Amino acid sequence: MYNQFSQVLLGYTGSANTVRMFENDLKLDQTGSMRNVMIVSLSRLLTKDQIKKGTFTLQLGTGPWGNRHSETVTLQDSDADATGDGTTNTIGGDYGVLKATAGLATGSAHGTAHGIIFYQAGIAIISSSVFDLTNSSGYGQFASGAASAFTTSLGPALGCSASLATGSISSSADALRERITNLTFNNSTEINSTIYFCRLPVNKFNYSANPTYLSASKLRVKNRADELPVAYATTVGLYNARNELLAVAKLSEPLKKTPQNELTIRVRLDY
Repeated sequence: MYNQFSQVLLGYTGSANTVRMFENDLKLDQTGSMRNVMIVSLSRLLTKDQIKKGTFTLQLGTGPWGNRHSETVTLQDSDADATGDGTTNTIGGDYGVLKATAGLATGSAHGTAHGIIFYQAGIAIISSSVFDLTNSSGYGQFASGAASAFTTSLGPALGCSASLATGSISSSADALRERITNLTFNNSTEINSTIYFCRLPVNKFNYSANPTYLSASKLRVKNRADELPVAYATTVGLYNARNELLAVAKLSEPLKKTPQNELTIRVRLDY
């Protein structure tokens, strides 16, 4: 699974053409590699086109299994912003570093990187190191013993790294879900727009295509034969070079059109 996500998001490197390791920095120089990771893949329905840079926050419970939310750590892409600063581009899109910004008792650990977030793919890579931090009691969260285990489901009590190495995938996944306290981000959708200006000259579009416009071969809107025809524009159709209808735009209110006036209608096509 590690290799699968790595080759899709980072690709291959080196003369041996091996998959890259996930790194807790933006250098892609194979230093600071994260070898034991948990992968959170978010639904496209939630992320839309991409996660907005600088808005991702993940709060995790890092306490012992029996009281796993007694200690928490918050990971944020605090160095990234919407302009692209604080991110690196790969074949899987842009990614930013997730740093511990809150919930730690030891100030020296604040700002330490414990994962990365791929914005377009909507995938967070969380290092197991986030569960080896020092808590307010001054001990390693999962150093040893059942009381400090990452997971106790579907098997013996295991620390985080041991769970990834020897535990079942389902028990590790369940343990991570149990420890997610809060997950927030803003999504972003890219909308492309094209503007068309449709001109209705004085000598065209003065008659309606509505069949009820005529009654006994006479225009309903005319009381005398010498009156000018009157029509109301309600819909604009956009056609291609083969005269095939591609899009239809509705006006907010009908526009009166006679042989004495000319109209220009502005149509915006979003896609």
